[in-house]
Amino acid sequence: MDDGKLVLVSGASGYVASHCIKLLLEKGYRVRGTVRSLKNAEKVNPIRKLDPSGAQLELVEADLMQDETWPRAVKDCTYVLHVASPIGQGASQAFIDAAVRGATSVLRACGNEPSVKKVVQTSSTMAICDGNNPPKSKYDETDWTPIELQNSGWYTQSKVLAERAAWELWKSGELKNKFDFTVINPGFIVGPPLTDSTGSSMTLAIHIMTKPVIPVLNPNSIDVRDVAEAHIRAMERPETNGHRIIVADGAPITLKEYGLQLKKVFGPLGYCPATTVLPQFVIWIASFFVGDAGQLMKMQFDKRVDNTKMQELLGMNSWRNPLDGMVDMVDELIERGLIKKTEKWEQTRRRNK
Repeated sequence: MDDGKLVLVSGASGYVASHCIKLLLEKGYRVRGTVRSLKNAEKVNPIRKLDPSGAQLELVEADLMQDETWPRAVKDCTYVLHVASPIGQGASQAFIDAAVRGATSVLRACGNEPSVKKVVQTSSTMAICDGNNPPKSKYDETDWTPIELQNSGWYTQSKVLAERAAWELWKSGELKNKFDFTVINPGFIVGPPLTDSTGSSMTLAIHIMTKPVIPVLNPNSIDVRDVAEAHIRAMERPETNGHRIIVADGAPITLKEYGLQLKKVFGPLGYCPATTVLPQFVIWIASFFVGDAGQLMKMQFDKRVDNTKMQELLGMNSWRNPLDGMVDMVDELIERGLIKKTEKWEQTRRRNK
C-alpha cells in the first residue's frame, strides 16, 4: 500500500500495461494511463473497469510520435512506467522509428518534470539475445543482440535501438531532472489478457489452438502477472537503479511443450492444439516469400538466460509456471471470443461458476 503517489503508465490498453495498472491500483497508487485516443471505447472501456469509481485512475491521450503530448502526461507524476510500444505488423522502419522516438520523448518529458523520481522502461530479452548472438552457455544483461540491418528482424531492431537510445539519453547529462532509471527485459509473455488488445504472444497462442502445425521456436517465457510485479518492484526498489533486468524463466520452453500442455487441458473440451513441429527447412523456404516467416527464422534459437538479477534485485525467487500461464491465456482468449467456444468448453465453464 502506498500513500497515493501518482504513477504514469504508457500504453494503458496494452497487454503488459493493463496488468501494471491493475497491480498499482491494488497497491494503493494513483494511476494515470496514456491511450492514443480517448474516443476509442474498445481500448478505453476495459481499462476504466479496473477502477469503476474513477477515484484512482485517469486516462489521457499521448502518442509515441507526438513529442508535445508527453509533458502533460508526466506532469506531477512520481514514477513513470514506459510500457507502450508501437503497433504494426511486418517489416517497418516506421515501427522502429516510433519505438525509438517514443522512448526518448518520454525521457525528455521526465527530464523537464521535477516531480519524476524514477522511470522504468519495458524492453525485451530480444534486445539481449536472439539467433544472431555468438554461442554462450547463458546470456545476461551485459549482452546485446547484434542488429546488422541485413541480419536481424524489425522487432528485435526496435527493441535494441529504443533501449540503447534511452540509456544514452539518460546517461548524457542533457536531462535537467536527474531521475533514476531501470529497464525490464521480459521474455515471451504468457498469461490472461485484461483487454482485447492482441500482440505476438496471443497471436502465437491462437496459432497453436487453431493451426495444424507450429514452428520451431523455443522462447524464454514469463507470466504477464510476474512481469507486472517486476515493473512495480523495479519502481519501488532503489537497488535496481541503473540496471537492465532479465525477467524470464531461465530455461526455454518449446512451442511443442506449450501445444502438449494445451492439448492435455483443452483436448477433452473439443479443441485440437497443434503439437506437430513444422520442419525448419520449410520455414526457411517460406522466409524468401513471406515476411512473418522471415521473422520466425530470426527468432529460432534455444538459448538460456541468467535471471539472477530478477531474483536478487527484484526479490523474485519464485514465479508462475509459464505452461500454466499459457493455459490461462487461452482460456481467457476463448472467453473473449478470440478463439471459438466449443459446447464442451461452455458446459465446463458453467459448471465451474
